[in-house]
Amino acid sequence: MRRLVAGLIVVLTACGPDKAPAPGPADRVESLFRAYESGDCTQAKSLVTRPDDLPCEQVDSIARLFETGRLSLEDATFTVTDEGGESAAVDVDLGDGEGPAPYDVVKIDGEWLVELDTSA
Repeated sequence: MRRLVAGLIVVLTACGPDKAPAPGPADRVESLFRAYESGDCTQAKSLVTRPDDLPCEQVDSIARLFETGRLSLEDATFTVTDEGGESAAVDVDLGDGEGPAPYDVVKIDGEWLVELDTSA
């Protein structure tokens, strides 16, 4: 029995852990919303193209909307609607009847980052 266990350990170690696939555009947008939900400004800033354009006060305000139940990710869907090389579009539908909102995502240095609309 000990030889069997030792043999399994050797086999499993030799195979190594499977690498998880890199997060795609929809995963990144969902991660941004999860950071908003938890009020994690540092995490939210790490997921956008221009972190200086995302004030922590804005993240805190969005977190309060989740805390009060005005926003929820319970029925949310994140759907890639267009992807071409280094850019993608992701529709976010919070399941609140307001319909999907589009988010642009770009690949920078191999990592998908969300472009926030700061013109408003």
